[in-house]
Amino acid sequence: MSVARQILGCSAIAVSLGCYKYVPASLETTPVGSHVRALLSTEGQESLRQRLNLDTREVTGQLLELRGDSVLLTVRSERADDNLGVGALYQRVDFPRSHLLRIDQRQVDVASTVGLIALAAGGVALIVIQASSGAGPGLVLPPDGGPDDRKARGWIFRIPLPIFRE
Repeated sequence: MSVARQILGCSAIAVSLGCYKYVPASLETTPVGSHVRALLSTEGQESLRQRLNLDTREVTGQLLELRGDSVLLTVRSERADDNLGVGALYQRVDFPRSHLLRIDQRQVDVASTVGLIALAAGGVALIVIQASSGAGPGLVLPPDGGPDDRKARGWIFRIPLPIFRE
């Protein structure tokens, strides 16, 4: 695999794995279109079980609409089809406000995201250093089978890692 593909792959993974957290919010302050997690009351759980055959205490989805006493959310459920296999199915479900005990809004966790990006950047740097050092499967050992003098020049260079070679 080329270095450019490795760097591109690491960057894509780092960007797609943005770290999120859910923070308590109220329906009045949560904008329509936000990703939310809702804690359901016992009545809400029973209603969801009857309507979608889902047995869960929490639902995550997108807040689509607030209408008087009802809240419209997308709810993810699994579908099983003989022809299509198993997959996610997103359905619009309206809940009375009394069935929602708590709403949490999804927000980007800046500290975790920065840490993830730093980790990905470190991985990319190691790939670039390893690729530019010439170390790899084509490395030829000395013909007499003795020690490699590149590793014997100082104590730090005795560590057999390709990033510490001169």
